Amino acid sequence: MKKLFYLFSIALILASVSCAKDDDTGFEEDDSNGNSQNTEKFKIVFYDDDKAVDSVSIENGKKTTLKKIKITHLMTDFKCWNTKKDLSGENYMPGTEYVVKSNVNLYAVWEKRDNLRDYEIYTYLGTLKDKNKVYNLEIIDLNPNFDTINKGLLSHKEINVSVSFTKEIKKITEQAFHNCVNLKSIILPQSVTSIEEGAFNGCINLSSINIPNSLKDIGNAAFQSCISLESMTISESVISIGLYAFEGCDYLKTLKMLGTEPPHTFNMYLPQETIIEVPASAVETYQKADGWSRYSKNISGY
Repeated sequence: MKKLFYLFSIALILASVSCAKDDDTGFEEDDSNGNSQNTEKFKIVFYDDDKAVDSVSIENGKKTTLKKIKITHLMTDFKCWNTKKDLSGENYMPGTEYVVKSNVNLYAVWEKRDNLRDYEIYTYLGTLKDKNKVYNLEIIDLNPNFDTINKGLLSHKEINVSVSFTKEIKKITEQAFHNCVNLKSIILPQSVTSIEEGAFNGCINLSSINIPNSLKDIGNAAFQSCISLESMTISESVISIGLYAFEGCDYLKTLKMLGTEPPHTFNMYLPQETIIEVPASAVETYQKADGWSRYSKNISGY
């Protein structure tokens, strides 16, 4: 009797193992409505050129709404998605419902345009992470509402060889170009009224910059540590030059002043060797003015 009970127990164990094996290898479980829970899924992979930027898994036969790409390109607008890498396939506009029937790759199509938008500057600069690569940046035709270079916008970015503006900019704000170590030249438009504190601080390769006739104020430490500056001409429109404006500009040989009235300053911290050229009729005025008298021996007329 014990032997029979033992054999019966073994049979039950083998049967349960067999059922479990069938469940693992072949049979799909149904939900309460009788639908299969293992519905086949396909993947859509979104590409920007050769780089996959997003992906989504969708059940076979289901629809998904195609969205815009999550990144932006300078001077271009996202247009649509294309089914082929060379963009010769079928286009799908953002907002289109796409029926998923297989795995598919979609490629971003970009459209060139003529003007740059301020939010794109932020996005674009935020993607520049290669410290060994130097980028040229020409900021042109900015959004009409974009009339300043925002604080720290280009700070610590190793991206610039030269920068120029064709859109009227009113201010170069605080630390806008701080430590842009590859910035060599900049052309400011005849609309800038102020260069604020530390705007070009640490631009060690900046050797050429114009001071437009519209400029009124040069802020504290505006050109601090710009060791490649050898000369600068200050327009007669400038009425104030901030503290430490030229500290560390060790190779500044000539500072030429176009105005007969000395701009207000406390101490620009000019190098001892810097020659200050002023209109001949204003030499004595500069030599006696507050903030300028400390450099009286360096002031000469032209």
